[in-house]
Amino acid sequence: MDRDTFRNMTDVTTIGYSIGDFERLADDDTVVRACVDPQLVARLVFNRPELVTSCVIDFPFGSMVPNLQDVGSLVLAGAQELDIPLPIQMIHDMKSVLHRPFTLPASIETWVRMWEPTFSPRLTHKIILHTDLIEKMYEGQAGRVIGLLAQEIGRLAHHANLVMKTSTGYGPGGATTQAVQILKSAGFRVKASGGIRSVESAQALLEAGADLFGIGYSSYRKILEELG
Repeated sequence: MDRDTFRNMTDVTTIGYSIGDFERLADDDTVVRACVDPQLVARLVFNRPELVTSCVIDFPFGSMVPNLQDVGSLVLAGAQELDIPLPIQMIHDMKSVLHRPFTLPASIETWVRMWEPTFSPRLTHKIILHTDLIEKMYEGQAGRVIGLLAQEIGRLAHHANLVMKTSTGYGPGGATTQAVQILKSAGFRVKASGGIRSVESAQALLEAGADLFGIGYSSYRKILEELG
């Protein structure tokens, strides 16, 4: 991958900014999409209205009961995309996936239904599946778990602007080519996120079929420096 190829990816790459890095965004004209802490959404929209703005809700472990009032406030502030972690507890509750007949915890349907009022053609929802945690916990069964979990959420949500995101970057690993390929084969748009710290990892995930990318600010700058 050369610098021009990577720069062509910026339209589909969301750069994650911590509160400490936020001020650097004001002078960075290479960024097209930015993900910030919810408390920074309004400032980002005001200062860089041309950017696609996203934020992570209930970061990093998710919540069984989302606060939709807070979500509404973020949308009114200008958030265009929501990154929503599947509650970690659900990953632990999915041991039943190893048995037949296959069943998913009822809590998954309850959780999706709670989010249903926020589904809108104007708002993209990216469901963070914690694929790195699933790959660690379920090992040989991980591919099956990831695929079936994504399919069930997609069936329940029935939302046109639904994206499956691999991980938060706070788990035991990050995006893998296996997870991307499984989610793509299930028919979803896929955001590869977590552990993308080099040109090689970005290239591999691109070739695996990732549609979108999530890269932390420091890793993003490192990749640009690596490309020269």
